[in-house]
Amino acid sequence: MEKEKVFLELSEIAQKFSSTQSLRNLKTFNGPYNDQETNLRALSHILIVLIFVDKKKYAREIEWIVNEFQDGLKKPYDNNFCFRIPNNNKDSVNGLIGISWAAEAVFYAKDRIDIKNLDKKIIKILLNHPFNKYYWERVLPCGTVAGIDFT
Repeated sequence: MEKEKVFLELSEIAQKFSSTQSLRNLKTFNGPYNDQETNLRALSHILIVLIFVDKKKYAREIEWIVNEFQDGLKKPYDNNFCFRIPNNNKDSVNGLIGISWAAEAVFYAKDRIDIKNLDKKIIKILLNHPFNKYYWERVLPCGTVAGIDFT
């Protein structure tokens, strides 16, 4: 019974994004810090929901999201995605959680849809993050290593 309830709730969420127009210019905010996120951060979550609920029904929207990820890695900024609108001296990558959400979405999608080699690009981005004995460091889209995010 609980699984059916969750599926119905996810179906309602998916229905809200049943057109590519509804996926443009999302206004979402990051947890307790209330930082405005980029579309890619929200699309990471929406991609999983649409595939899980009905990948055939939402095929057009799913393809659009995959293309948005591809567009988010255009040179010279192909070292990471922008996940947060920079403000108050905060980076645009949202520490490591930004790329983690994208990786989760891409690897969930990998065996279910054509992700156009996004998995290889995500692995490259993840491997570019230095580990300094105790912590992972951030990498900005331009390739600059930005140190540890203590939030």
